[in-house]
Amino acid sequence: MRVAAERISYLHEREIEKMMKDIRYRFRPDQPEQADLVRRAITMVRRGAISSYRYSQDDGEVLAQLNDRASEFVRFSFGDQALSCTCGTKDRCEHQLAVVFDLYSQFNSLTEWYQDWRTSEKEELAVKITERTPDAWDAALANVTAPLRKLTPAVNSSVFTYECAEIENRVRPLMPFEYEWKPLFNLYYRLHLLDAAWAYISDVLDAGHSQHAYGTWQVTTWLNDQIADIERLAGTFGSKPKLFETDPFMNRLKTLVYSVCVRHSGQFAYRFRIYEAVWGQLFSGRDEREEEKRRLAEDGSEEAKLLSMYFAIIEGRGDILEGALSAEQAPDFGSWMMLAKFARESALMPTAGAIARGLYPSVGSYFSRQTSRSEQLAAAQQIDALLDSGDFTDEEYETVYSMYGKIGISRYSRFLAERERYMEWAALLHRFAVPFDSVDAEEMKEVLAHQPDAAMPLLHDYAQQFIADKNRMSYRRAVKLFKRMRTACKRSGRNDFWNRYIRSVREKHRRLRALVEEMERGNLEL
Repeated sequence: MRVAAERISYLHEREIEKMMKDIRYRFRPDQPEQADLVRRAITMVRRGAISSYRYSQDDGEVLAQLNDRASEFVRFSFGDQALSCTCGTKDRCEHQLAVVFDLYSQFNSLTEWYQDWRTSEKEELAVKITERTPDAWDAALANVTAPLRKLTPAVNSSVFTYECAEIENRVRPLMPFEYEWKPLFNLYYRLHLLDAAWAYISDVLDAGHSQHAYGTWQVTTWLNDQIADIERLAGTFGSKPKLFETDPFMNRLKTLVYSVCVRHSGQFAYRFRIYEAVWGQLFSGRDEREEEKRRLAEDGSEEAKLLSMYFAIIEGRGDILEGALSAEQAPDFGSWMMLAKFARESALMPTAGAIARGLYPSVGSYFSRQTSRSEQLAAAQQIDALLDSGDFTDEEYETVYSMYGKIGISRYSRFLAERERYMEWAALLHRFAVPFDSVDAEEMKEVLAHQPDAAMPLLHDYAQQFIADKNRMSYRRAVKLFKRMRTACKRSGRNDFWNRYIRSVREKHRRLRALVEEMERGNLEL
């Protein structure tokens, strides 16, 4: 017969309590799969997935129907503490747990039970952490961050940030009490967090995946915050006197950084920041760095080869960089650009120039792979920074600008103006019909000052375009251009030419009364 859950819970309170104890000790919160199963079961209870109970007092069992994503039936025999489900799972499933949790929640707080259950994990982890060994720290932090390893690119970024916040709450009680140990532990934690989350992060930030713009921004912001924390913590710990007890932790830290930066792929710029933050601030000894260089050389992976360039840069070994680039048939342009940027920021311009010279032949193929306008603009910005790092000829610059097409007009025009090639500057703007409002005002001012003949035809075209709009505001803009042309002609001593020109314009448009009025008000003749 159909019976309310409250009635069943009242009749079998002791048996339900016994089953809850069994669940408490069978399922461990430090096991990600088990913790996830309990969490899903509690969610089903809160969603009201259990639609009805059929109770048999003679058999001492209840049959519960669940209508969540699929309809299932769960049988709970109170006498022999047996559970079964139609979903076919041999062991305890989320449906079975949901029925027990629902019955328990009729007269008890399921939330409090869940918090107590979660607390038991923190207590056990805290005991492990108090051992204060690298193995204990690694084991505890790997357990806490394990849920992030299961995330797929399809998971919403808000779920990801929620999981990270939950992990943060679980780690906080594990923090060492002593102030001098806190930065090191926090550094361990951040690296473990990134190690566990990297597969998800890399997939979301990869251009091939269709995560919405807000999700990409959310993950990028989170990642930048974590790396900023690592940079700050490494600086804090590196500036303080070291305890003898921290030596084993420092050795393990090298392995942890290696795991994050070399064992993973994708998003090299972020991994390089992590590697540079730790090695640049914590490990400056010659023997340590030589050992790390040997380790990278023995690894042989592409990631290890790229990161080994860090040491070549800080040692000013441009020959190593050029040799590595020449050996690459298709170098990873974005990664090498990051290395060149690091060299520039470290005031190692010769090294940055060596990278730029080695990458120049790959510029065309790299830019051609960018399809959308936003990708092309970002790539052009990178390539510009590359060109600024090296010593390139004007011909090489022009080759790159011609490759850009329309998105490179502003760069090419600035290049021509800087080299006082004013006629070519004007021809470029004519060729691509660049609107007046898109022309750089400083460049126009410079051309008018140094070679007005180059700018006059261009300004004439712009003035005619304004006149063609046939409204008083446009006429005023045309008159302003005429005034600039008049000033240029006056400076070059071409008063007669200017007067003939402005009269012919007035005669051509004599029927446009508003334009004629604005021209007369402007007193355009010399």
